[in-house]
Amino acid sequence: MEDLGIGQKFTNPRQVRPLAEVSGSYTYFAEGDVLLAKITPCFENGKLGIATGLSNAVGFGSSEYVVFRPGELVDREWLYYFLSRQSFRQEGATRMTGAVGHKRVAMEFIEAHPIPLPPIPEQKRIVAILDEAFEGIDAAIANTEKNVANARELFDNHLTSIFAERGKGWLERRIGDIANTQYGLSEKMNEDRQGYKIFRMGEVQGGRLIDTGDMKYADITREEFLKYKLHPGDVLFNRTNSYDLVGKTGIYDMSGDYCFASYLVRLEADRTALTPAFLNYFMNSSVFQRSVKQKASRSINQANINATILSNEPIFLPQAVADQVAIVRELDGLSSQTQRLQGLYQDKLAFMSGLKQSILRKAFAGELTAHPEKALQEAAE
Repeated sequence: MEDLGIGQKFTNPRQVRPLAEVSGSYTYFAEGDVLLAKITPCFENGKLGIATGLSNAVGFGSSEYVVFRPGELVDREWLYYFLSRQSFRQEGATRMTGAVGHKRVAMEFIEAHPIPLPPIPEQKRIVAILDEAFEGIDAAIANTEKNVANARELFDNHLTSIFAERGKGWLERRIGDIANTQYGLSEKMNEDRQGYKIFRMGEVQGGRLIDTGDMKYADITREEFLKYKLHPGDVLFNRTNSYDLVGKTGIYDMSGDYCFASYLVRLEADRTALTPAFLNYFMNSSVFQRSVKQKASRSINQANINATILSNEPIFLPQAVADQVAIVRELDGLSSQTQRLQGLYQDKLAFMSGLKQSILRKAFAGELTAHPEKALQEAAE
């Protein structure tokens, strides 16, 4: 399934195996067939491609593929673009069958779905317009994604420089000397809105805790909840995850009744010596992240950093809380500017994704008669 792309017209097969090993266990297809993922969430995400580059023009793959073999009336790239339409995926998603997490689009829906079929030369003409238009959009998307990364890198570099270079008279302390640590709640969670909302590692995003709207709940007594209730300024540290994600840290700056799960560690700063927001910024810097990850224990797919390691980790800070507050104010300002830029870029990405779908709608409604530049302009309007 990983060889089937999203927005990638042609497949990129990376394995070659003897026919005897695969002929009885995998889905068969041939050079030029169109492959569509039928299982959730791959179908909804648009995993789709034309099989190319196959050894001996023969391929085998996931049993979760639907294989289309274009006949004389349909060009394979015309079919690819038709299946790329968001409206097709949305309608198919409503017709899925099976258990939650293993739903598949119904074959009856696919087989009965109508497709417009102009003459092959007209299909090829429209495909050529789509190719050129999408190439331009993809280049703009790549540049915008680079701008998003550059904006975040600018902030991260400045954050790192503050803690790497440090000011005159800064102190080095152990985190455990100026912040208390506490493991989170280990009770079973539910999705029935019974009890109290509970933060998990997925809700630690961008240095903050985010109520994503689909949080789980812990059905516990009020007394037990108060033991794990979050207060503004609490910092949560993700102690177990993949190596890339372990150590994610976010500050709680909300109000309401929230607690936190066992694979998170709460840090409560001694506010006479440490500003919580300063602690959060420090723990999100590469200075801290590199250092603490080096001490993580690792298994095959997971890394772990316990509260003892966390408490013994050094933190660098100005002695005066007022100086910490000034640094936080500076970082807040830069962070706000960075988020504004990222928001603008994300809006641009959403617009360009919508532009593709607008062009596809016009193409399959018989309205795409212009050159690529004109098609882009009309779709944008």
